[in-house]
Amino acid sequence: MAIIFETERFIIREYLPADLDDFVRLLTDPEVKVYLPQRSREEWSTIFNANLDFYKSNPGLGRWGVEDKRTGKLVANAMLLPSRESLEGHEVGYSLEKFYGETAPGLR
Repeated sequence: MAIIFETERFIIREYLPADLDDFVRLLTDPEVKVYLPQRSREEWSTIFNANLDFYKSNPGLGRWGVEDKRTGKLVANAMLLPSRESLEGHEVGYSLEKFYGETAPGLR
């Protein structure tokens, strides 16, 4: 498991194949998906698997799991991807369980 960085409470790390169910759970949560493109489990699964391959050719970029150090539970998804609008920029995003709303400051 490649750790991208850590905060006092969270580990931000590359996803592992075993994380698929948690990834889909996070992105299909009714309170989270309001802000995301509406996709089926199969579509999110395709994105997840493409992301695992993306790590190999794009070190330091991709979608990452945010793991609560205390519980070991994946509680958020964070991403840093090349911009779709500019060859020079990057796109930053995150989605997190409602309970962990305070994760955002930890990602700064």
